[in-house]
Amino acid sequence: MGDKWIWTGVVTSGQRGNFFAIDRHQWAGVCELGMNAALLYLVMGCGTDRSNTISCWSAHALEKNTTVARSRAKAARNSLLQSEFVVGIRGGKHPKYELPRSSGFQEKKYEIWLPNELVTGINGEVTVIERIRQTGDVMRLRLLVELYHQQNLVDECGISRDCVFETYERKKLAESGIFDIWGFSRSSLSCNQDNEAVSPHIQDDDDLFLERFETLRDLGLVVMTPYLWDGDKPDAEIMHPLASVFDCDDLSLETEDAAFRMLPEQYSFEI
Repeated sequence: MGDKWIWTGVVTSGQRGNFFAIDRHQWAGVCELGMNAALLYLVMGCGTDRSNTISCWSAHALEKNTTVARSRAKAARNSLLQSEFVVGIRGGKHPKYELPRSSGFQEKKYEIWLPNELVTGINGEVTVIERIRQTGDVMRLRLLVELYHQQNLVDECGISRDCVFETYERKKLAESGIFDIWGFSRSSLSCNQDNEAVSPHIQDDDDLFLERFETLRDLGLVVMTPYLWDGDKPDAEIMHPLASVFDCDDLSLETEDAAFRMLPEQYSFEI
């Protein structure tokens, strides 16, 4: 049976649904310029118009939403301009920039949709991009962003199994009438090394990816919810969650309560 990792995001009302899109193909190259350039690229993306290509946000917006100093924010802007990941359209006190896109972006192949709150924060809290900046690893930032592209809420209820998953071992605990009662224990966290979000983090083994992924979890940017599947093959379908999803799923709570009531007394201390 599989375990699902569900990406948490904030959905609010507003223009574009409070989301913006960046080009995944461009994003990989931007991250090679370092942390500050990658942060600024996200900030500029958050400030784009409906086309997701024209932005009036720049170094000042990076200062506002992180603790990056003005001189380093300007250096990051210059790096993006020199590398042509950003093109200046208008200078002066109110500059305007274009974020060039690959052909695949126009076909929605390379779109990564991100919530504005990733950059701007919520209710005065430290922004997500600042929290990632403090880890000092631009590849954690890259992974954070690319996990959004791996999310499939309709079919997978979160991040695709093809990217990362945690398996469980199951044990038959008891029978109650026509029902079998099974217990599950965590086995291991695994990833698909061929997945496009995973492969940039693979060197000799997958430990580097898993370490970065666990950091995102420790920061509260990824949460885990176990789901019951009708099989352990890639084409298995989701049946229902085995725990409360964001503490608001009645089905998972009722399922858990029913299982507890059916268990023989000798198992109560093991659960």
